[in-house]
Order: sequence, then C-alpha cells, then structure tokens
Amino acid sequence: MMIKTRIYLFLSLGLLMMASCSNKKTHSTEPPKLVYEQTDQDLGTIFIEDGPKVVKFTLRNEGGQYIHLIDVISTCDCTKTEFDSKELVYGGDDMTIKVTFDPKDLTEGSFERMIGVFTNTKKRPDTLYFHGVAKHK
Repeated sequence: MMIKTRIYLFLSLGLLMMASCSNKKTHSTEPPKLVYEQTDQDLGTIFIEDGPKVVKFTLRNEGGQYIHLIDVISTCDCTKTEFDSKELVYGGDDMTIKVTFDPKDLTEGSFERMIGVFTNTKKRPDTLYFHGVAKHK
C-alpha cells in the first residue's frame, strides 16, 4: 500500500511539474506584434571627453507567436550593439538592445546615428535613432 501511495505521489508531482514548465505562449496562432518603447532617443548635450555613452532600446512582443531578433546593425564604427540573438521574444515578453556609442571622433555640433533591427517578422529592418549635441569641455 505504501508503495502505491509513493508511486501515485511521484506521478502527480511529475504531471504538475510538466504542466508548470510548459510554455503556453508558443502555441498561439496570433501573429507576433513588435512594439518599441522608443524609436528615437535624445541624448541631449554630451561631452566628447566623457567617453562612450550607452543607449538602450526595449522591444516588446504584443502578439502571440515568437519574435526572433536576427541582427542589429549600426551606421558607423563608433556604435556597437549588444543583444541576445539566441533568445526568442514570446508574446508578452520584452528584450533590450544595448547600444554603446563612442563620441571620440565627433566634432562639436549635432549628431544622429541609427541602427537597423532585423527580425523574423519583416523583410526590412526597423530603424531606431539616437541623437544629440556634442561639445568639448
């Protein structure tokens, strides 16, 4: 009798664990919907001597099926991007793209940079911008 109770208990726990680990987000038929928190960020006035600045763009999937971030490209060598290309963004989840901008080669005045975000949802990239005014101290 004790053995049957233990077997029943282990089977129940196993089913409970499997149910809690399943990802219901992957079974939706609703298409993915990519939404950015911001597509244009104003860095204001930056001082060239202060070195690199970090800009973060957050994207959210407001649809059902996953979004795969394939690549993020920048317009110049002064801008480096970081993101997890292996991570899928499921419905309701978000992801942050980190952009490091080094103003060391800028001259004083206005600047604008853009990055392109390639996903599995479109053939063309989404374009994100950041801009500001560079000055010497």
